[in-house]
Amino acid sequence: MEPSGSDSAARNTFYSLLVRLTGAAFTAGTTLFLLRALGPEEFGLLSLALALVTLVSFPVDLGISQSTARFVAESRGDPRASAAVLGDAIKLKLAVAGSLNLALFAAAGPIARAYGDERLTWPIRAMAIAFAAQSLMLLITYAFIAQGKIVANLRIVALESACETAATVALVLIGFGVVGAAFGRAAGYVIGAAFAIAVATRWLGRGLLSFRAPARAQVRRLAGYAGVLTIIDFAWVVLGQMNALLVGAFMGTASVGLFQAPSRLIMLLGLPGLAISEGVAPRLARSRDSEPDTGALVLAMRYLLLLEVLLIIPLVVWPGPVAGLALGSDYGDSASVLRALVPFVFLSGFAPVLSIAVNYLGEARRRVPVAVATVIVNVAVGIVLIPTIGIVGAAIAADLAFLLYVGGHFWICRSSLGFDAVPLAVSAGRAFLAGLAMAAMMLAVGTSDLSALAWVGGLALGIATYAAALVATGELTQADLSRLRVRR
Repeated sequence: MEPSGSDSAARNTFYSLLVRLTGAAFTAGTTLFLLRALGPEEFGLLSLALALVTLVSFPVDLGISQSTARFVAESRGDPRASAAVLGDAIKLKLAVAGSLNLALFAAAGPIARAYGDERLTWPIRAMAIAFAAQSLMLLITYAFIAQGKIVANLRIVALESACETAATVALVLIGFGVVGAAFGRAAGYVIGAAFAIAVATRWLGRGLLSFRAPARAQVRRLAGYAGVLTIIDFAWVVLGQMNALLVGAFMGTASVGLFQAPSRLIMLLGLPGLAISEGVAPRLARSRDSEPDTGALVLAMRYLLLLEVLLIIPLVVWPGPVAGLALGSDYGDSASVLRALVPFVFLSGFAPVLSIAVNYLGEARRRVPVAVATVIVNVAVGIVLIPTIGIVGAAIAADLAFLLYVGGHFWICRSSLGFDAVPLAVSAGRAFLAGLAMAAMMLAVGTSDLSALAWVGGLALGIATYAAALVATGELTQADLSRLRVRR
């Protein structure tokens, strides 16, 4: 049974994917413009300002957005309760983000001087404004995800992205350079945050923005759960940057580039898992009227399993051609990294689904040991392998760390929900068997120097073989295809 006013899991997953593709398309277009319009030096200044503000402003959220999403999800069907939770969260976010970003705005000059380049001052200030507005916008979009109303986020992200791109292009073309690019980003997020608040007010009523003081019990509840999530978020940030730092320390910046380049492709391959997590995970929140929708999680993992196997086969069979096509001829050495990262790519699809599911179950505290252990394993394996086998060692470290991360979260979900894992194991066996058939078909086409015809033909034949094998093993049925339709 669907919660009142919310869309189905399939529909929300579809809208979530559209949201992410919309944002990615505008970001890619803006980045390509800035690369050419600013040139390497000014684009480097912009990137450095963004990196500095991202690092310094990391505490600005303090887990508030994800904590709010959990409690908003628990109040599905009760607009008054949802408004109370989100309204108090907005006040809390404004207090934290406002104070931190005012301090950062004031400290922009000394930070720029510490880097020996006064030109960083105003880009840092603009990025501070952008980061604060982005944090507020994300808080509200998380609330829509929690309530199963992701279609609203499509409008919010589309408006923000379009405004950011238009403002950035206009300011740069007028002649404001890197400062214009930074303030274009700020303008987009300020407009996006204002529109998000307007949409949320229309949904929950004007009481959302009342001037009453936040309820102390509500703030304690939000802050208590947010504190745990902050620890996990910090571990995640460290995990995301650690391999690059280790490669840089042992092998130099050129090797960092070769290791990091495949991440652009991997990020795109991770979009389906993120979309599924936003469509399904909120349905695991407990409320007065409903229990966690365990069946939706299990079904989502099964479908994601079939999709992830399909995505990794080309990386196993054609790592060289994929690296050349996606990254360019200068990144030929990244092919070995791409192949070594295949387990990471496979597991990264499940990571957001399982970890966000645990958040909505109210079990975030159980994530802390898993997150800390994941960082320790990544660092230890990286220190041992990178000096001996190079950047492939960093890829292996990421694989092993993510195996622990995903395995730990799967165990938490299974112990909390009590579902049977055997059917998933059977599905995995069938999917990998179908994957072997797909790999054999693609190998027959070739493994290097593929023509356009070989690319299209090999992928088409491989996908058709994979689908036929799934049908032949009974893993994919007509009922599955019917379930996957986007409907209310």
